[in-house]
Amino acid sequence: MGSAIPISSVAREPLTVLVLGALCFIAWALHAGPDMNWDFLNYHLYAGLHASGDALSRDFFPADSQSYFTPYGYWPMAAMIAAKWPAMMVGGTMAAIHSLAVLGTWYLSKQLFPDGSSKSLALRTIATVLESSTQWFDSSRNVLY
Repeated sequence: MGSAIPISSVAREPLTVLVLGALCFIAWALHAGPDMNWDFLNYHLYAGLHASGDALSRDFFPADSQSYFTPYGYWPMAAMIAAKWPAMMVGGTMAAIHSLAVLGTWYLSKQLFPDGSSKSLALRTIATVLESSTQWFDSSRNVLY
């Protein structure tokens, strides 16, 4: 009565990857601070705030040709900003959402290195960390993921 259900070793590794990925992404977002560049203000925020398409009926190329791209990836962040969330909370929430890609990357590496050996675990870890850290090496990216 009241005994905890043990987490099997099969579920422990993805849970660890998910938690560590979220913590690392949130820590990076809090460390990096708010991003107020022209691209964010003139496209990402604008597209997210007008994801319903209301601006396209009255504005012609309001955010240049990017106005006609799918804006729904920017909607959560724009909604948090419109609701006047603190900047660090917006950044932390967006980092937590984007950190789900770490788990997807780990599952992909699990397909490549499926056995339970320490060598496969090391290779999965290296592959996941390298993919997740490309934002620091690729200057052409302007969003976290």
